[in-house]
Amino acid sequence: MRLRANEADYTQIVIKGIPSLFTETRVVRDSVPEGFYLYEVRYDEAGLGDPVQIGRCVITNFLGSLLASEELELPWGGYLDIDPENEWENGAFIGNLKDGIYSIRQMVFRNTLYGMRCS
Repeated sequence: MRLRANEADYTQIVIKGIPSLFTETRVVRDSVPEGFYLYEVRYDEAGLGDPVQIGRCVITNFLGSLLASEELELPWGGYLDIDPENEWENGAFIGNLKDGIYSIRQMVFRNTLYGMRCS
């Protein structure tokens, strides 16, 4: 079952230096707010629950949905491998989408202001 983006609960994360929101549910693509990009996350084959791959649609080993504040460059095969220890940083539980968007925009603004990238 997919939820509309505003019906899910989110945790703030940073993926490859990009501020993002993560939810453990599937999100309806056309409900994603402007300025965010929807991806799905796959967990590892060992079943440890570590995020190891990102793509537009994940069928097996679905971990959750990702709303990224920047578009991710996916390789030719359509799936981006990630290192959960170095490229995925868990942040605080945010709750609703409105608070999540506010949190991400504040983070992006601070990083732009100081010329930094998250990581």
